[in-house]
Amino acid sequence: MAKVNPELLDRLPPSDQAAEKALLGSILIDPRRIDEVSTMISATDFYTDAHQKIFAAMLDLHDRRQAIDVNLLAARMTALGSFEAAGGAEYLLELTRAVGAAVYAAHYASLVKEKAVLRSLIHAATDILRDAWDPGAESAELLLSAEAKLGQVRTSEDRKEPVPLSQVALEATKEFEQIHLRHSGMGAATGLADFDETIGGLPRGLTVLAGRTSEGKTALAMQIAQHNAERSRPVYYVSLEMSRTTLFSRLACGGAEVDGAKLMTGKLDTQDMAALAAESNRLAGMPLYVNDSPETTVLDVRRTARRLNRKHRLSLVVVDYLGQVKPADSRVPREQQVAEMSRQFKILSGELKVPVLMLAQFNRQVAPGEPPELRFLRESGSVEQDADMVLAVWTNAAWPHPEGGKPVVAPEQAALAVLKNRNGKRTTLKLRWVAERVRFQNVNDPF
Repeated sequence: MAKVNPELLDRLPPSDQAAEKALLGSILIDPRRIDEVSTMISATDFYTDAHQKIFAAMLDLHDRRQAIDVNLLAARMTALGSFEAAGGAEYLLELTRAVGAAVYAAHYASLVKEKAVLRSLIHAATDILRDAWDPGAESAELLLSAEAKLGQVRTSEDRKEPVPLSQVALEATKEFEQIHLRHSGMGAATGLADFDETIGGLPRGLTVLAGRTSEGKTALAMQIAQHNAERSRPVYYVSLEMSRTTLFSRLACGGAEVDGAKLMTGKLDTQDMAALAAESNRLAGMPLYVNDSPETTVLDVRRTARRLNRKHRLSLVVVDYLGQVKPADSRVPREQQVAEMSRQFKILSGELKVPVLMLAQFNRQVAPGEPPELRFLRESGSVEQDADMVLAVWTNAAWPHPEGGKPVVAPEQAALAVLKNRNGKRTTLKLRWVAERVRFQNVNDPF
């Protein structure tokens, strides 16, 4: 086993003193540069304590809408009690002589940030190493803690600069052209014609698909994933409640039109086996990537999705379901766990620019067949807030009587409600539930 070289731990952390001095000198020579560099770095990115104090005082003057020069900076630092500790007037004058041209301030800032990122990585790695040597530590908790620590390291690239509307117009125009060519919306199609034509499919962003236990959430999510994968649109499916072989069996039975009960009871005949073999061969060619690890965290999902997206350019990410995702920190209250996971899935959608479909459960307030409401969503506060769209699916739905009589309820009747739609209409659509194929079908009659 490789040993840690003690010399590595005794070395001074990386820094670029010349770049730090040149950056501060650039601002003293041309105070306008602080607007540019303050979006790239913060005071804590400087290695030298004196430089941290000087930059913090510069920002303080700037925030107070005051000019920045040696005299005003000295006065402000004196008021803050940091002037002498930072080297006094002589050091401020030295900084103005440490730079040739203030125009390179952004370059100096990038050098300072680069070293700050390296120091952050060293600090995170040191904490991880210290925790790992703890004899009472558990590996699963350590892995989650390590991922969280490394995830907190931020580079200057993480700060997005505002862009002019002209650039936004070019990006949007490209999307308009793509939509026109493929005759579908900006998100992912579901394969349910009524929904896709009325709503435009799943939007780019976070969509929550909710329902009671055994009301078809997973069946509908799988159906949507398959619809996209069949059209050569890669999908990442995180299946935390169902094994990958069970998931595949459902897909195969549905496509082969073989009653799933016959598979469960071992009553398959030769014709069934032939149909399943043909459908399995067809499904094997689809770009659908499945993860059924029960220990999956939201950070695992993000990391794997990014890797798959680089290789295959994903069109959809499905998480089945929120309640089974392992939290990054099991010690915090459940409400905070859910809030953080919801936020992370929202961020993932923005990073990849694809829809993220996250399944969730309704609480037991919803009676079978009863139209649900947003308030029935379990742990709904942060989930409802982060979601761009909230869908609800249920079977044994009460459909309006065609002649105006009492609503009709039947096992094969289902409904899909759009409870929240940040960028469009809310509505409820009829679906038909085919239990033996574990699939939903379109019903062209409006609800």
